[in-house]
Amino acid sequence: ALPIYAENQTTDYENLIAAGVDGIMCTTLVDTSTDELLKICEDAGIPMQLMFRNIIDEEAYNYCMSSDQFAGYVVEDEESAGAKMVDKLLDEGCEAIGLVFREAGNGVIDRRQAGVLARLEELDVPYYTTTITNTATDASDATAQLVAAYPDIDGIIMSSGSNGSIDGLITYLDGTDIKLTSFDTPADLSGSFEAGNLVMVVSGTQIDPLYALINLYNKIQGQPFSD
Repeated sequence: ALPIYAENQTTDYENLIAAGVDGIMCTTLVDTSTDELLKICEDAGIPMQLMFRNIIDEEAYNYCMSSDQFAGYVVEDEESAGAKMVDKLLDEGCEAIGLVFREAGNGVIDRRQAGVLARLEELDVPYYTTTITNTATDASDATAQLVAAYPDIDGIIMSSGSNGSIDGLITYLDGTDIKLTSFDTPADLSGSFEAGNLVMVVSGTQIDPLYALINLYNKIQGQPFSD
């Protein structure tokens, strides 16, 4: 498996091209690097397709959308999903929401968080926020501090549970009455629901890359989909 560090993505591209690939499908880890990665594909004469990402940076977006080698991007309706997480916790009887968020700068997660915040403010629901990295330990420690500071929290929304961070949070919540909704899936999905804390998961893990692959394949075959 390729490493998942942003600074390695340029090298990953170069290695894939050296191996003779006909196109690259990627989840960019730094939004502003999208156009730079595309330039590597342009130099090699192969198309690039994004999955799980749109492009926030205006300059990078304009560059990519004007390039003949940019196949496109695939994302879900993250804002609406975030709003539905709020609704689910309210349906579960929750009255004060803890938000386990990430730092701004990831196009997908930013839109999730915006959808959550907009719905909370629309309904005037009290909420408290902490920001984590993507480790299980950080997720559980930050949530413990948040709940200790605001003991009225009875529902939690996690905007990204990747790299095992959701598993750390589920472990921490075991034995409590706090309800959890999360983007990204835990290692034991059915067991996590059965334990009682997890009440909703949102994930495009299967369908998003499938659409991206179909789009890239058609681009490689010289039959790209229309706008």
